[in-house]
Amino acid sequence: MSKIFNENPNVVKEEIEKIKDSLLVCKQKNLSDNFDMLEFLLSVYSEIFNEVDLDANNLFKGNRKLFSRFEDKYVTSAKKYSENFISNRDFHNEFSARVLKKYIKNFPYIIRRDLNLKEDEMLDIMYDFLDDEFGNSNEFRKLVEGGRIFLTDLSDEEDKTEMTGGYTIFNYVTKNSMIAISDNKMIRDIKLMAILMHEFGHVADDLEKSKFRSRKDIINYNFSSSYVEIYSLLYEKLFYDYLINNNIYRDSALYHLGSFFEGIYYNFVELFYATIPENINIDNNKHLKYSFDEDNDVELGVVYGLRNNVSYGYGGVLANYLANIKHENEDRFNTKMIDFNNARFGIFNEDIFDKLGTSTDEVVGYLNKDLKKLSNSRKLILK
Repeated sequence: MSKIFNENPNVVKEEIEKIKDSLLVCKQKNLSDNFDMLEFLLSVYSEIFNEVDLDANNLFKGNRKLFSRFEDKYVTSAKKYSENFISNRDFHNEFSARVLKKYIKNFPYIIRRDLNLKEDEMLDIMYDFLDDEFGNSNEFRKLVEGGRIFLTDLSDEEDKTEMTGGYTIFNYVTKNSMIAISDNKMIRDIKLMAILMHEFGHVADDLEKSKFRSRKDIINYNFSSSYVEIYSLLYEKLFYDYLINNNIYRDSALYHLGSFFEGIYYNFVELFYATIPENINIDNNKHLKYSFDEDNDVELGVVYGLRNNVSYGYGGVLANYLANIKHENEDRFNTKMIDFNNARFGIFNEDIFDKLGTSTDEVVGYLNKDLKKLSNSRKLILK
């Protein structure tokens, strides 16, 4: 029996019922927001417990207003994001090129070190990390002890040894969080813990936002902000640093830190490619093209892909910057996080660097420093 993951469907069922009830009684303007949560929970439930017939459309077939509002929100979000990307295209091109140049001499390749850890040890490591870096591990302990972490099948069909990640939901009705992680029983190692810390970063993010923002602001943030991955990537980066600095499975941690930086690289490759004029597909209304499937549901296509590239690319370099500041000066880091909490609502704008009291030069400089450090670690391992 797993000590980390819950294999009982009742917790998810309860969440579904509570959101479903709230949908039936809440004001019309909030229906699409709650529907988004319900759709997510149903997908979690069906993937974990193989209940393939569970679908929000089947639960609310008669409520056409609900679906039209949900579709309208998706279309509006896609249009706003495509306009934003086009308006920032030159900045994306220049910044992506600067980032990619730093990888030329110091691409983060480390020899893989596989582990097979016991869950007791994994929990001890994660609790100690959170206690050391953030003062307590109480919220994460609540998730574990409350049975709110689940396994789902997100593994790569071609390579079952790879773990592809997880996802998190913060239920605005019950004020509870839930984490689902890729179901790959072959891997119990650093990567699994890092994914858990990444997803817990989303939980911490939602808890922080809920202190000073309205429910509507939080939902809009999760739906459309370009900065949704910074908190989670910060937790992930700090976790790798913690393992390396404390010599806890250091070689394996170095390998997965290399993968962390590799992910940033490929997101900026996509961004750079997309900002070359002949490669970007724009319709007559100056939006990136997107389409509808046969059921008239929006397929974000290139818009969604670029949103992810911005979220994980810039999110990665800014998380790396904040992690370095935290290591150097805790007070300065706390000030930066206050600045970030004030600046992160909305879609991308290049002034995010100014709002964080930094510059592109400083952020890229920290990236270059860490890539060099990783490259030097690789050389020592290979000796």
